[in-house]
Amino acid sequence: MTHYDLILTGGGMAGLSLAYYLNQKPFRGKKILIIDREPKVKNDRTWAFWQRGEGPFEAIVYRAWDTVWFHGPRGYGPTGSDFSKKLDLGGYRYKLLRGIDFYEFVRTDLAKNSAIEFLYSPILGIESGDDQAVVTTEAGAFSANWVFDSTFRLEAMKPFNGDFSS
Repeated sequence: MTHYDLILTGGGMAGLSLAYYLNQKPFRGKKILIIDREPKVKNDRTWAFWQRGEGPFEAIVYRAWDTVWFHGPRGYGPTGSDFSKKLDLGGYRYKLLRGIDFYEFVRTDLAKNSAIEFLYSPILGIESGDDQAVVTTEAGAFSANWVFDSTFRLEAMKPFNGDFSS
């Protein structure tokens, strides 16, 4: 079984952004495996976020806004008028990334590091052991000191019963 310092399961925004930041300094040179069901080759989603100044993904920002419009129901504005107001974001920008641009940008960056590998295979399970974790896929089993799981599993979600104490 091949052993890694870190395995990231899930190659979406969570897994790839973690890999991108780890590749900058903290884990540079550590052996990392990123596992996802299949390569992301189309624009399957977008992400938008608020940011002050520039960030590492500035080159792939698809759209950005310095102002936003707020609209409310008729009669809720000053003196009973319609409410509609344009607001400056005060140093923040609202930025939008297209998924495909993000995937390609990060994969290109990670490809420069020979210690990072990609595996495209369905994940069958993840198990914690005494001194390592094991990820089992259709392509085989892989061990690591640490596994970060960002995969979505519907069965892991349970309906919220309204009780915060449990």
